[in-house]
Amino acid sequence: MDSIDEGWRPLVRLLIAEIDRLNEGDGPEIRIAQIKEKFGGLRFYTSCDEHLNPEYVALLKLVTQVEVACSHICEACGSTAEVTSRSQLGKTWGWVKTYCALCHHKRDAVELAKE
Repeated sequence: MDSIDEGWRPLVRLLIAEIDRLNEGDGPEIRIAQIKEKFGGLRFYTSCDEHLNPEYVALLKLVTQVEVACSHICEACGSTAEVTSRSQLGKTWGWVKTYCALCHHKRDAVELAKE
């Protein structure tokens, strides 16, 4: 989980714990296909042999809730205050990050120092 910033790790841990719990039962195995940050949001891809299994359907709803929640949580520090998603200061391209105002400021300062 090193590639996921600290602010989003509790949500990822929640999803992994729920998958582990579901896999302890007699139902079909649920697998994590991929976890990644994309366009300033968290993406969590899973697979299951029985797509209509009620527990899997419930998990997919939880995944959607977590993905939506991440757009309101700073991926760096976990703050929910003044969170926005944008690319680097003054650029219309590049990695989109979801940060609070303070973390955006820190990121911009680092980028400006490089120039």
